[in-house]
Amino acid sequence: MLPGDKYSVMLHGFPTRRWVFSVLIQSLLLVPAAVLSWYASEVGVATWVAQGLDDMTSGGAFWTRWYLSTLFGMETRDFFPPPDNTLIIVHHIAVMIATLGALLSPIVGLYVCGTAILEFGSIWYNLKVLDESSALFKWMYWLSISASNLLAVLLGFWLVTMDVPLGLSLTYLAVDIGVCIGRQREVFKDAEVLGFKKKKHH
Repeated sequence: MLPGDKYSVMLHGFPTRRWVFSVLIQSLLLVPAAVLSWYASEVGVATWVAQGLDDMTSGGAFWTRWYLSTLFGMETRDFFPPPDNTLIIVHHIAVMIATLGALLSPIVGLYVCGTAILEFGSIWYNLKVLDESSALFKWMYWLSISASNLLAVLLGFWLVTMDVPLGLSLTYLAVDIGVCIGRQREVFKDAEVLGFKKKKHH
């Protein structure tokens, strides 16, 4: 745990140290593990995203499991103590269930790719929470979240064209679109555009 009173200050319902650790986990563990999952699989991106664990090289499968374990652990961490935000609880439980299911999925590479893209955008949200005065963090949050949402949804539609069970691909696409809509609404609220208003945090 990070020492010092400043790391205990509550930001958006969580201690400051939670946001610091999130940035470190996402930037030093999650996103690099996703890249290594692809690199160690020794195939192109289009092939990698369509692979299950059994289709990957041993190195690719190792880094894929590392990524999924880290993602699951990061979501679990926020339940100690439990947050008072119902939306966060539902979101985290959904991610944890999907992450466990991804271990058995024939397209685990796509799940790693899609969620890593979203996590990259979330890095900038966490940095903005840590420093609300930074124009750089604010603009990078707005742009990176919007771009990552678009890419994740496009991956979802791409999945529907792949040779995977239609029920699986449509379920993934529905969850994908739902999550990205929720994330984009928060960007609109923060930027106060299209009639959305920013929430006031204490």
